[in-house]
Amino acid sequence: MNELRYNPLLDTYTIMAAGRNARPTLEDVCPFCPPHNGLPFDYQVMSYDNDFPVFNIDKQGTINENETYHTMHAYGKCEVILYSANHTKQLNNHTEDEIIKVLQHFQMRHEDLKSNAKIKYIYFFENKGEEVGVTIHHPHAQLYAYSFLPLKIKTELDQSKAYYIKNNVNLFDAIIAIEKKEDTRIVLETADFISLIPCFTDYPFGVFIISKAKNCLTFSDFTPAFFSQLAYHLNKITTAFEQVYQRPFPYMMCIHQAPVNYEDASNCGDFFRFHIEFYPPLRSATRLKYYASSEQGAWAAANPCDTNECAQLLKKYI
Repeated sequence: MNELRYNPLLDTYTIMAAGRNARPTLEDVCPFCPPHNGLPFDYQVMSYDNDFPVFNIDKQGTINENETYHTMHAYGKCEVILYSANHTKQLNNHTEDEIIKVLQHFQMRHEDLKSNAKIKYIYFFENKGEEVGVTIHHPHAQLYAYSFLPLKIKTELDQSKAYYIKNNVNLFDAIIAIEKKEDTRIVLETADFISLIPCFTDYPFGVFIISKAKNCLTFSDFTPAFFSQLAYHLNKITTAFEQVYQRPFPYMMCIHQAPVNYEDASNCGDFFRFHIEFYPPLRSATRLKYYASSEQGAWAAANPCDTNECAQLLKKYI
């Protein structure tokens, strides 16, 4: 049985999900290829309930009410979002129209899950490459719907809100203004989105795709123009990644939206924006950037590469 165990040192929860230890590794038979698991022979985008979820929608409530070590059932939802029936067609090989269909599916799932008042955060992400722990290579994204606000998201919201209260300026607007003034780390810009490697990122090619539109906080806010522009950015960025070292380019792609059903996030349009953060672990064609003791144990990130140089190199392939 999966549990949320409270961490009193960090005021957050650790998800205990021992069943995930039985996940398959580098399969001989892909479970996401038709006709396995009843999948249709020629699907495009579809959701698939995770066979090894960290959350369960049918369990809720407190298990242990101890103030220091309280635990709860790990309530929530975990889904795999399959891009297509094609086992080798990575996101960078998709057309912009095909990526739009993926993003529209994200919106559909977001709309469905936000109606559940127990869900507080809906998180879409993609892991690409064995270097970031991928065990099934069929291209897919994942969805985690949390019953609590994950710590990193909460920290981003708290910092953004504090900045707005102090300066009366949206922190994401401030970041964009500085990056545009320095004009060394921007790799792509359209009317409503900007892709850049911020000066503070902890990964060499840690691209952020940031919405410039104040009214774009979650997939619920997406217009046809937003879908089209974000698909363009994702197509260009993931294609350029493959060119940097002329080899498959692993990454974690993490979509940060505003929370749902979360009172403390009211009016977050003033201080927050929808954005995507990429964490690609390559620091050269053959070497990885690891999250070692300083990064993991002290949260003191160290980037081994110059972000200006990385941005200029990536921009060459846009």
